[in-house]
Amino acid sequence: MGLGDITKKLYAKKDKLKDRKPTEDTYDSTKLEQLKDEFEKHEKEIVEELGTDEPSEKEIKKTNRKLFAFGGTVVAVLVAMVLLVFVYYKFIGSAFSEDKILIEIEGPEEVRSAEEAIYTIRVKNNNRVSLRDSKFNLNYPDDMVIEEKDFLQQQGFNNAKIDIGEVKARGNKEYKVGFEPFGPRDKQVYLNASLTYQPSNFSSDFEKSVQKSIMIKSSPISVAIIPTQEAASGDSIEIDVIIKNESTNNYSNLELRMDYSDGFVFIDSDQLPLRDNRVWGVGTLGSKEQKRIKISGSVEGLADSLKNFKSVVGQTRDDDKFLVYTEIEGSTRIIASRVELIQDIARINKVYAGTDVEYVIRFKNTSDVPLRDLILTQNISSGVLDLESFIINDGYYNSSDEVITWKAAQVPALKLLQSQESGEVKFRVTVKKTFPMNNENDKNFSIVSYAELESLDVNSPIWQNKKIRSAQRVVKINSKLILNVSFAYNDGEIPNSGPVPLIVRKKTTLTGRLNVLNTSNDLKNVIVKTSLAPGVSWEDNFIPRDPGVQFNSRTNELKWIIGTIDAGVGFISPVKTIAFQVGVTPSENQAKKSMIVLDEVVVNALDTYTGNPVEYTFNKFFLVQSDDVPSVVEISQ
Repeated sequence: MGLGDITKKLYAKKDKLKDRKPTEDTYDSTKLEQLKDEFEKHEKEIVEELGTDEPSEKEIKKTNRKLFAFGGTVVAVLVAMVLLVFVYYKFIGSAFSEDKILIEIEGPEEVRSAEEAIYTIRVKNNNRVSLRDSKFNLNYPDDMVIEEKDFLQQQGFNNAKIDIGEVKARGNKEYKVGFEPFGPRDKQVYLNASLTYQPSNFSSDFEKSVQKSIMIKSSPISVAIIPTQEAASGDSIEIDVIIKNESTNNYSNLELRMDYSDGFVFIDSDQLPLRDNRVWGVGTLGSKEQKRIKISGSVEGLADSLKNFKSVVGQTRDDDKFLVYTEIEGSTRIIASRVELIQDIARINKVYAGTDVEYVIRFKNTSDVPLRDLILTQNISSGVLDLESFIINDGYYNSSDEVITWKAAQVPALKLLQSQESGEVKFRVTVKKTFPMNNENDKNFSIVSYAELESLDVNSPIWQNKKIRSAQRVVKINSKLILNVSFAYNDGEIPNSGPVPLIVRKKTTLTGRLNVLNTSNDLKNVIVKTSLAPGVSWEDNFIPRDPGVQFNSRTNELKWIIGTIDAGVGFISPVKTIAFQVGVTPSENQAKKSMIVLDEVVVNALDTYTGNPVEYTFNKFFLVQSDDVPSVVEISQ
């Protein structure tokens, strides 16, 4: 009988503990003996049923060997399965590694500005799986121009994309791209490439980047700048700029741009500038061709200071980006001045249309040698000067050249000016009362002037510096604001009532109107302030119903906050206007006499061109009573 059968026999259902009934918890020796007998009886029955032969030791060993062999087999199978799973996932996991994705940019590290350089952009996939949806994203400076290729998708002036698609396992792909870097010598630029991809055994996207450093070492276009080496403050100087094509190629649409030092004033050039007296068209330069541009001006500064100038040659791209081919700097050293020449202008911030402008020109010999037979000139130009109004002491005004000249015959100090001696001259001119106001460009008027003092005794290597030039002065003319005031019974916009002509102790309502006109400059923060005279009442009826109109009944003050008034309002655009109703009640002492309706009117504003706060004052306004003209009542200022 097998071991399993024996077990079943020993633990038969009839012998389950749950089927047994509990006994009393008392000790009974007879029952113990009874249980013992019963157990022996059952044991005997089992033995008889199973047989009397017990298994031999050999059979037990044989059974144990079988059990051990079976268990070993099960364990071996389990271990093998675990190893297979481990090896599978280890193999699959190691099929891809980010470290096995290599991207490279091959090409020159030193280039010439504006000349094409070829760069190879490459991806290597050293993994056992392929890459899907691969893309190269290229990023480079605005001043690196990329060559157009079929495989390139440009995303603006500094980005491009290459759709790679699939990169097979242990495969690679590469692309040759041409770039033209622009910039001055020793400028560092960078080409960046980033690869986005998805391994075939992953659902996630990955990215990897590389950067290439590129140094611009030279340019096919060279530029040289030769300014006057030394000059005294106020002297004229010259700047020679030479642009040359050093290559065998032709270059077109070239421009020269100048950066001037503070204190430099442009006077002239031998070629007409394109704009701002700073930009010149060079045009096309053939192989080994060169062009020269000469610039003249005056310079001011402290002794021993340097005035730097920069010349930049390049080309303007379609998006107005200026691509620099090359640039260079030069400087002029300021030496001690030989002559001090200064323009003084009285009340320079208070110049309006119709006002006088007074100039004082002071000069002093600061050199160690006397100066003989000096000639002093004043250049003054403006389209808003009354040329007939010049008042000049001992000088002559040439209106054709817009130059005032003083010579030794009229000014003795100019005959011989010893070291450290000084002198001065004066003149006055009036600004026109009215300016041309035909279009929106008729605005922001000014007076530009500078003085020059010439002597053959001035020790200077440059002939032009026999003339010492003062700093240029610019007088910005404040805008003129015009105020028209009227009162009428039949204005047509606001109905009125009461007797006309006026009757003592009887109220008559009238419509007052303020019209504001502005000439040459934009004004902001404009406020009109006045007050009603005694006997004049505010009827709180005004058009338009502007919240800027404010009346204080306790003080009788009227305020109109306008805000901004553009140049040309009332001339090339509608006037600023407000109509308001007042009540006028004459007293006995005002019968058939003129009576004040508005006190002094003051307009405050900020002139946006001159930057000056300005104030315009208008006299009291009188109401003139007349039996002959009862329907319209006019005022005089």
